[in-house]
Amino acid sequence: MGPEIKGKRAIAFFDILGFKEKVATLTIDELADSYSKLISNTENYMLDESTSKIVRKETCKRFIFSDSIFLIANEDTEQGFVDLFTYAWRMMQIAFAMKFPLRGAITYGDVYVEQSKGIFIGESIVKAAIWENKQDWMGAVVDKSAIERYHAVFEGKDILSELLNILMPIYPVPLKNNMADDQKVINWRANIISEHGIKALFQNKENDESVERKIENTLSFAKAMRENRIAYFNDYIVPIPYRRLYIADHNPYQGIPIKNGDEY
Repeated sequence: MGPEIKGKRAIAFFDILGFKEKVATLTIDELADSYSKLISNTENYMLDESTSKIVRKETCKRFIFSDSIFLIANEDTEQGFVDLFTYAWRMMQIAFAMKFPLRGAITYGDVYVEQSKGIFIGESIVKAAIWENKQDWMGAVVDKSAIERYHAVFEGKDILSELLNILMPIYPVPLKNNMADDQKVINWRANIISEHGIKALFQNKENDESVERKIENTLSFAKAMRENRIAYFNDYIVPIPYRRLYIADHNPYQGIPIKNGDEY
């Protein structure tokens, strides 16, 4: 039958942090349901406005193996990269809202997928896994391999290029060796309003020192995005997939307007 995917692609790889606790506290059915909700809620935002009516759009291929999530671009084009990034960005936000902390990376390179035989290999996967393991926060790097390949998407004069520069700012990524590395990252903080605050999205039930450090690094990033004024943008002028995500106890479009609950 041969491979379903072969060639150069942008890919995203995410690890769910604290997965052992999820397995210990949720049944297999509850865990599967959580994954299903993560995917369906993400795809609710993946809408194509280029047709006469708004329809769902297949933005990328996705594969989930236990605590690892792989996303692979449909094609090696600028649009393929934008679609992959948009899915990864929104999925991170929704995962955080569901108390599923993610850490990962977007990279570019060779990839080979033959799903019927369970074969998933490639330079891009290795690079992403290395990046995921190096970081010391809940967040994701956009590797230079992807930036260099698709540099044109950041250089346009249109609203999308402006958005992508906001959604992929350069930030000193905290690493496990107590160092930091300036890289483009996924600005998951952009256009979220959390009624109980961003800090409430991250938990450290066991008072683990390493988890606390990761949370502090993550909140420092969120605060920096607000201070740099790239945490919000105008919903009236951006495409549907980038519009605001509300995390609240009631419908944000009814009654009292919801404001973000903390300084993050």
